[in-house]
Amino acid sequence: MEAISGFKSLRFLLTDSKVPRDTKRLVAGVSQKKLEDPETIGRILDAIQTITDEARRALMDTELPRDALLSALSALINENHAHLVSLGVSHPVLEDIRARTAAEPYRLSTKLTGAGGGGCAVTLIPDDLDESILRELVDSLSDTAFVPYLTSVGGSGLGFLSPHQPDNYAGPVTPPETPGEGEREVRRASLQAAFEEKAIPELAEWAAGRGRWLYV
Repeated sequence: MEAISGFKSLRFLLTDSKVPRDTKRLVAGVSQKKLEDPETIGRILDAIQTITDEARRALMDTELPRDALLSALSALINENHAHLVSLGVSHPVLEDIRARTAAEPYRLSTKLTGAGGGGCAVTLIPDDLDESILRELVDSLSDTAFVPYLTSVGGSGLGFLSPHQPDNYAGPVTPPETPGEGEREVRRASLQAAFEEKAIPELAEWAAGRGRWLYV
């Protein structure tokens, strides 16, 4: 499996249905369907592979606008889930989670994960979803005995911000003169204080505005 790198962070809601699944039985069921109708099942599997390829291309396209990326991924998630349902690997509880997340006011795209038949469902969280609405959804799922987890994937990776540059410094990453220990301590304390005051949703924008970053 080849890693995909370079795409900005994407938020997901991972919801544990609390329904155990039998992966061996599910895989055997799909294999049996393929033996009985190889042409139809082959087309479905090819379509799923195409979805995977399209998602990969979208994630690696550095010129694709953010809203276009999220829209494309949302559509691919819905299409992928529909194919998995046609293979018979979904579950009524997973369909319930999907219906809940797709309902107003959320209108989110959700699909089963892994072999299906239970386990978890994954939901793409768009950037513009109000945090209060997201919290309402999480609480609603929790009240139904599901276990939701908010998580994210991707991002720029480990980054270093020059400790010598002032806020919004637009010049070279490392100025010609290195500040003394006292000045470094003052700047470090100021930066840490500003960091600790920011709410988690504000951190990415705040960090990007501190100056130029170098990423590993």
